[in-house]
Amino acid sequence: MKPICVQTLYVEDIEQSIAFYNQALGYEVEEKFGESIVQLKSDGVALILQKVDKNYTPSVKLAFQSTDIELDIKQLKLSGATLLDDQPKPCPVGVYITFEDINGIGHELLQFSE
Repeated sequence: MKPICVQTLYVEDIEQSIAFYNQALGYEVEEKFGESIVQLKSDGVALILQKVDKNYTPSVKLAFQSTDIELDIKQLKLSGATLLDDQPKPCPVGVYITFEDINGIGHELLQFSE
């Protein structure tokens, strides 16, 4: 079983979203990755706010943790997932690949840097 390691909330206004999650639910900023990605402090799964263009419908995406992303990519393909990237892409915490499950729901597979 691949543990869920990140839950990303795609938002239009990052500062307004930080204020909301702080005031409404008590979340504080743990780390900022540039101007468009913020990690909130949480006791388990990392909670990320990521700024998106106004034309993008706000949504949620799960990231599943991998310890061997190449092997797991092969398993995704064998299981009928649709890969949305040709190869893993770098991100501030490691590498990831975006995929859709058999229902068309988008997710990520994430391998942290050592």
